[in-house]
Amino acid sequence: MHCQEDIKKLNWPKGRHESQIQQVLSPWWRFNLSLDNEEAIKNIKCPVLALYGSLDQQVKAEENIPFLEASFKKGTNKKAEVKLLPGLNHMFQTATTGSEYEYFRIEETMSPEVLNVLAAWIEKQTGTN
Repeated sequence: MHCQEDIKKLNWPKGRHESQIQQVLSPWWRFNLSLDNEEAIKNIKCPVLALYGSLDQQVKAEENIPFLEASFKKGTNKKAEVKLLPGLNHMFQTATTGSEYEYFRIEETMSPEVLNVLAAWIEKQTGTN
């Protein structure tokens, strides 16, 4: 449980904390938390490209990449790739902090680096390169 000081450090607008609590208490969220993600990932058979921005504050790369890579290794999918893209936020924009409050200040819709990675991966999968 976060203490009030931790909540204040988030610098959320009024009402945000309460809406987050309501989201976590929803039936969908509880169902989502009950899923066995490792089992689902192990059973993926199609090619996968999982991208993470190093500045993503919503889906932390350092927590998720090791889990995803280990889950793929437990399965049989040899066409699964996981990549960390430095300096990018959750929206794959070139960012400074990664804060969600920074999104609307960034003019870039998506980093050209992401588009290049996606294009190269698609070419590799389709044999068109």
